[in-house]
Amino acid sequence: AGYTTAQIGKLHWNSGAAWKRGFKDAAAYYEALGLDRVIDISGPPDSENANDVYSQRMRELDLLSALASDVKRRYMNWEYEPRASVVKPEDYHDVFVTGLAADFIREQAKDKPMCLVVSLHSPHPPLDAPGEFATMHDPQSLTLPANVPESFGRDGRTIDRAEVRRILANYLGKMALVDHCVGRLVEAMRARGTWDNALVIFTADHGEMMGSHGALSKGRFYEESGRVPLVIRWPGRVKPGRTAALAQMMDVYPTIVEAIGGELTPGRFARSLLPVATGRQDSVRDLVIGEIGKAAPLDIMARDARFKYWADRRGEHLFDMRGD
Repeated sequence: AGYTTAQIGKLHWNSGAAWKRGFKDAAAYYEALGLDRVIDISGPPDSENANDVYSQRMRELDLLSALASDVKRRYMNWEYEPRASVVKPEDYHDVFVTGLAADFIREQAKDKPMCLVVSLHSPHPPLDAPGEFATMHDPQSLTLPANVPESFGRDGRTIDRAEVRRILANYLGKMALVDHCVGRLVEAMRARGTWDNALVIFTADHGEMMGSHGALSKGRFYEESGRVPLVIRWPGRVKPGRTAALAQMMDVYPTIVEAIGGELTPGRFARSLLPVATGRQDSVRDLVIGEIGKAAPLDIMARDARFKYWADRRGEHLFDMRGD
């Protein structure tokens, strides 16, 4: 549609790598997709042999060995250990990704439209918020939800509510870091002169149980894990406020396509959220579906405006979302 297209950060495409089935390398695959710029930085390196541009930069600063050793130890021992990163905030991977994205924005001609996806790794474990972000929240001052038990088991250890608070404090620090990074991208858009008419969508791929129901991580259909932020900003077009409308991750795609006046590729089940975001409709879906798993039978979930149902290896679950 005449847009400069780019994706910078955690692509998450290397699993199953589609380009290996018919393309000579990843660059040829990206070109076939129509992407003008791709910079893949999956997250913090856990090997001194890592060779993405972030790892190369850490090698130049003589930081890669210490960083990779620290990250590897976290993954091997316990990725929920709340401890500051061995690198300063300015050298942290999400800040580095943000810098690349901000540079890309500033490089683009104002009269040429662009579509940029910036994917940050945080606040995903390991819990290594850097510098002041690791200490900005006092664990003792944090209030935990009532559904966090007094203690529970995870990875062969017993975790109590005091430990959950320490974990949460670091996690919130990583959220603050993401907020800082988003602010830098906003500044770059303002500098380019296109902030006032830019469509911006902020979302995430999963949540975090953070002790609720005696669990950490993701992979469950509880709200803490399955419900994620979705913020849409488009001055003069998107109506400010909140909505209870149901949405799925894949709906972001047709939302963007409708916004630019393009046409969807055929065979899509995703639906544009612009009718809701602009106030034309109250909803575009009666039901949302989720599934997760590596082999059959998959865990499945269905939710409408009131009820959430799911089935997993423990059995079947039904919740009235108005009452629980």
